[in-house]
Amino acid sequence: MRSSFLAMTGLLVFSAVALAQSHTGIMTSAGWAPESLAGAKTGIAYATVMNHSGKTVEITALSSPVASTVELHDQSQKDGVVTMRRVEVPRLIPGKSMKLKPGGRHFMLIGLKEPLIEGQTFPLTITFDSGESVTAEITVKKAGLQPADESPKLEHDHH
Repeated sequence: MRSSFLAMTGLLVFSAVALAQSHTGIMTSAGWAPESLAGAKTGIAYATVMNHSGKTVEITALSSPVASTVELHDQSQKDGVVTMRRVEVPRLIPGKSMKLKPGGRHFMLIGLKEPLIEGQTFPLTITFDSGESVTAEITVKKAGLQPADESPKLEHDHH
């Protein structure tokens, strides 16, 4: 009986150590997307991505089952003209957060496989140069409505 208890305790300690070592230190929160227009082939999603690790990490891939391709884009406006450009090498600085929001940085969902419908949720996976990844849970909201920001004000790093 005592050896079974020790074996279980050892297994639990080993599992906890393995879990801590595999954790990326990157977290996501407040994931949402506006519902898409009928027949639209692109969509947009937003989230806050926080780097609680002690090192700078690069995002090397983005994916979601709702789209053929996912890219990170910056939106800007100058002289009344709105432009979007792909962020080629997105980096997350240690201790900083990147808040994706309307009118700024966002996930571009290219080649939507079906319309995004209010109330639907879907995963969006972010992969880093270490090979590790995190998955943001995205909730589709009614078009034109932005969810209330219930999180504390976070820094947004543009490079």
